[in-house]
Amino acid sequence: MLVDVGRVEVPIGKHRADVVAMDSTVIELQHSHLSPDEIREREEFYGKMVWIWDAVKPYEEERLLIFEHTNDDGKSYHTFKWKQPRKSIAWCTKPRYLDLGDGRLLRVHKIDAEKFTGWGQVVSKQMIIDHLNYGPNYAPELKKGKIKINLPKRLFPDTNQCGECGEPFHQPGLIARCFDHHVGGRLKV
Repeated sequence: MLVDVGRVEVPIGKHRADVVAMDSTVIELQHSHLSPDEIREREEFYGKMVWIWDAVKPYEEERLLIFEHTNDDGKSYHTFKWKQPRKSIAWCTKPRYLDLGDGRLLRVHKIDAEKFTGWGQVVSKQMIIDHLNYGPNYAPELKKGKIKINLPKRLFPDTNQCGECGEPFHQPGLIARCFDHHVGGRLKV
């Protein structure tokens, strides 16, 4: 299970949120078309929410083309062009992601509703899962050393790997996943 079952299909008023993150953000997983009125109504009702739209088929069929660029500061961003798009995505005012199906999502920052071109940033699916399970600042705070946690020495020796399975801790959220796997609980900070 990628997220706790208690945070999936959560009834909120007359709606049922697909997923509710640790920070109470509602995640709507969308595969089919929605009208502008349906999108507006959900966004007004939930308030703090994001959309994750299924874009696997158009991406695999190369109808959704993504191009990587680097700006003058050396940071990467991505532009996209979508032939035969899901126009519903352009009507969203809340953050929207396109699930590419390969472990990555495109966070759409701007979209031209006429040409269906735009730009955004590609993020890992694991980053989204970590946000859902541990909150948006969980892994960065651990990396910065701002949180002190007493961890079992057998699992977390003074190295950068799990003492139980030897997995390196170079990926965000891996400490918590090893803790969950080997101890069966969540890290509380």
